[in-house]
Amino acid sequence: MFKFKIGDFNITQKWKEPTHTTFMEWYREWMSLVDVGNLTINLVGGFSQKMLNPLHQTRDVDIILTGEVVDYVNLKKILNTAMELGFKHKLFIDISWVNTNVWNQHKAVRIGDEVDKTMEFSRIRTFYKTEKYENGKTSKVDFSDYFEVVELIEGLYQLNGYDSTTTDKVIKRMGSDIYKGIYMELNYVTKEIL
Repeated sequence: MFKFKIGDFNITQKWKEPTHTTFMEWYREWMSLVDVGNLTINLVGGFSQKMLNPLHQTRDVDIILTGEVVDYVNLKKILNTAMELGFKHKLFIDISWVNTNVWNQHKAVRIGDEVDKTMEFSRIRTFYKTEKYENGKTSKVDFSDYFEVVELIEGLYQLNGYDSTTTDKVIKRMGSDIYKGIYMELNYVTKEIL
């Protein structure tokens, strides 16, 4: 039995490893339903590696939005629609908006640069807790244990603070040659495909 609770979603069907085909089906549908305005859509993490190396394995699709947020209601719709369609296409879409400091940190880590941990780091998500039940075991994550969590509007949260867990994971993967430091601005990469 499998159960996964994240934000507004309660999932009982496990997602699959993303493929180029399922990702593009998801992306086309997402773009037809939301207006991202001037936000930049960045594909990062394992799936960005897989786009260039189909043998790379990953379980989710990591997307970071950057740019000025002008409407929290619309941002919540963008984030929730991405996740909802992801589950429909049997994908786990791990999506958030991040401020300039988080994005610059993200790029710096990939080229081995030091990061000033005292800067203001913030990300916006539609959840700050997850709970997964699989194979008789329950695992929970509560981001309020690591970040200051501020509810911006109902169901939309700003998580403030330096993310040492993700940073350390990326540094380790870069060092062991799992990651090549690839990220893609989807606004440009997919323009011709849509």
